[in-house]
Amino acid sequence: MKKTEADEKLLLQGAVELFSEKSRLDKNLLPKLKEKIPGYSDPQYVSAYTRVEALFDKACKLVFQWTTENPPGAEFELPDKERVFVDELAKDCDGFSEDDYNAALAYGFEMTIF
Repeated sequence: MKKTEADEKLLLQGAVELFSEKSRLDKNLLPKLKEKIPGYSDPQYVSAYTRVEALFDKACKLVFQWTTENPPGAEFELPDKERVFVDELAKDCDGFSEDDYNAALAYGFEMTIF
């Protein structure tokens, strides 16, 4: 059965949720994604994982850059209503929702150690 664009978004959203839970470092993320959202092919799971990993990596890089350019104690308000980072994330990692971009940024801020 061919998956629709809505199906793909559901799979991506599920992968974003797993990454957001900090299980990104878990070596068994693909089986967890298959369990959480069944019914896709192995290449679809790998593609979703790869795309979400790229999104979170880009978000972490943007956040790290922001933290090095701002004084200690500076705060950034999420969600990114001013689109400081969301537009750049959307340009480099298309196909995600606004919530997904903000989840990746929240993860980046949480994981960035000052």
